Amino acid sequence: MKLENETSKSAILKRLNRIEGQVRGISGMILADRDCTEIIQQFNAVRSATQGAMNAFLEEYAAACLRRSSEASPAEREELMQNLLSLLNKAV
Repeated sequence: MKLENETSKSAILKRLNRIEGQVRGISGMILADRDCTEIIQQFNAVRSATQGAMNAFLEEYAAACLRRSSEASPAEREELMQNLLSLLNKAV
């Protein structure tokens, strides 16, 4: 399944681009021999930003699954549910 909502897709891609910039910033901090505390703070910011992007993606995926489930057979609904639960378990 793919993201259907173009607005959400664009927002998630913007988040990922920001995260990419943060990671490049950390590389620069390491090369510049910045203080370890500052670098760790940036790593934590990247982790938080990544978690937020993943949560936004999962919300869109879950919504798409729910929309699809209304048109699906019971077996297809079960498969959608299992796929969603599997993804949620990996995200934790």
